Amino acid sequence: MINENIDIIEEYSKFSLPEKRKLLADELFELVSVIKKMKSDLNLPDDSDNEVLKELYSLDRAEDEYIVSLYKNVINMKDELADYLTVIMDSLYEEKNTD
Repeated sequence: MINENIDIIEEYSKFSLPEKRKLLADELFELVSVIKKMKSDLNLPDDSDNEVLKELYSLDRAEDEYIVSLYKNVINMKDELADYLTVIMDSLYEEKNTD
């Protein structure tokens, strides 16, 4: 598995900057989809900002704007995961205390 990741990264480094941006946005979109599915499975509200992710697909953005959009997406995903993990941890804590 590790060798596959190294090969993927080596291939990624060969792409043009617009291609790298698109592939990174695709990967982040997949990650956001997984987070949304996990939250949906627990019936948690979906309060993610889809517009934030779409900003990454704009290939004509200046590098600074792109980095800011990337940063907003990482913060958004962190918040989404924190919501999910809080519910999971609360549930585990309750189970432990009822045993």
